[in-house]
Amino acid sequence: MDVLLVGLFIFVISLAMGFSGLRFMLTAKSTTGEIIRINSRTDDNKIYVSAPVVRYEDGNGTSYVHESSLYNSSSNRLKVGDQIPIYYRPAEPHFAYTGTKLSFFSIEITTLVLGIIVLLFGTYDMMR
Repeated sequence: MDVLLVGLFIFVISLAMGFSGLRFMLTAKSTTGEIIRINSRTDDNKIYVSAPVVRYEDGNGTSYVHESSLYNSSSNRLKVGDQIPIYYRPAEPHFAYTGTKLSFFSIEITTLVLGIIVLLFGTYDMMR
């Protein structure tokens, strides 16, 4: 029964996160931004990771700078001057996300799958 409750909890949390993200993506505007700087560091596992700093313009031509807080090793392929997609809230253009729509939902998809797996194990355990 405990496993079933944990699975249900993970499943519900992933749905809540997914709906929040979906609400952002449904209202977000997309544009192309230019990488003006790359922030980099070494993570806890001694792996070199980086995050882009991107300049972009909203629909009114106002310029903004977005510093991604998501450091990862795949950002190491990016260079200053590269053009990348960026999504922003029209009502709050400073609130932005860099990356693809699929990568935006990667945490939600992962936790949803994990929740379903744990739910299945919990259901199986209850039925024995």
